[in-house]
Order: sequence, then C-alpha cells, then structure tokens
Amino acid sequence: MKPAAGVLLAAAMLQVGGCGTTPSRPDAGAVLAAGAWPDDWQASGKLAVRDAGNGFNARFVWRETPGQSALDVRGPLGIGAVHLTRTAERIVLDDGRERQTVDAPFDALEATLAARLGAPLPLAPLRYWLLGRADPAASAEVDAGDPGVFVQYGWRVTARGGGLAPDGRRTLPHEVVVERAPSRIRVVVDDWQVPGGARPP
Repeated sequence: MKPAAGVLLAAAMLQVGGCGTTPSRPDAGAVLAAGAWPDDWQASGKLAVRDAGNGFNARFVWRETPGQSALDVRGPLGIGAVHLTRTAERIVLDDGRERQTVDAPFDALEATLAARLGAPLPLAPLRYWLLGRADPAASAEVDAGDPGVFVQYGWRVTARGGGLAPDGRRTLPHEVVVERAPSRIRVVVDDWQVPGGARPP
C-alpha cells in the first residue's frame, strides 16, 4: 500500500462537507428546481477506494464554487488530513508535510495522482459524476436500461438515490460508485448543501 498521506489525498478528491443549513436525508438527496444543475454546492460523507490490493476508507468535505474546488479529507485512526484546491490554472495538493502543484493543462494529472496515491483517481470529472451527470466536456455512453449508469473516460459510473421526480425536480445522488478494473471508488454523501437551490424533500 502507498504511504498514508497518499491514501488520504485520494480520499480528499472524492467528497465534500456540509454547511450550516438543515441537512438532507441521505436516502433522498438534495432537491433542485427542474432543469437545474448546481455549480455552487457542498457535500460531505465518506468514501472507500480499492485498487489491486490497496485500499482505504476516509471521510471528506468537498466545496465547489464556479471555477474552484476545495476538498478536505481525513482518514481513520488519526492518519492525518489532506487539503486539495483546484482552479482552471492549477491543482494544489497539501498533506501538511508536502505541497505539490500540477499546472494546466492536466493531461498527465491522472498518471501523476496514480503515482502518488497508488491508485488512479479521475479527479477532473468527479465534480460532475458526484451530481449523477456526465462531464459535459466529453461524450458518455448511457446504459439504456438504467439512466443512473454511464461510461465515460473508460470509467463506469453508477449513481444511486438521485434522478428526476414526476414534477420535474431533480434529486442529487446519495451514493456514487466509479469503476475501472482493478479500481473501485465508492462515495456516500451524508449531506448535500446547494445554497438557494436545495432543501430536504
């Protein structure tokens, strides 16, 4: 298994923390207006990462605002914490001991993360996949029998607990599983917060 700091970095990229409004029920997700996709949101929960014998579990906080991501992850048993920030120009990883900057374009980002974390992590599209949608910058193959499943960038994404309600409103997923053999990333969102746009159903 890779060093603990690397393990935490991967966790950080997968999820996000809650703000001060009333939390939504994990089995229902946050409710959005019809046709809405938020670009300002915060989520918190836990994740599990497995890859060819390596693995870890952690809790996370992900704050997404237009043009920037801020993620914090804390692993079990006092392993430590990792902070990650992303803008259009660069991504900065900071585990308190080492700070690494990856400048745009991010073509080699997944390989860089795999080398450091011990498992590939599709960081760039994760901010879309957590919402249960494909990255709009690329095509995706949707499972005809299950609209919550699609394949993009070679990863199979399964989003559960979200979708369209009969009144046209949208609920955000409470679980997202991302798989590409031998890697599997499972994210469970305990709390979604979308300022001005989401509330418990």
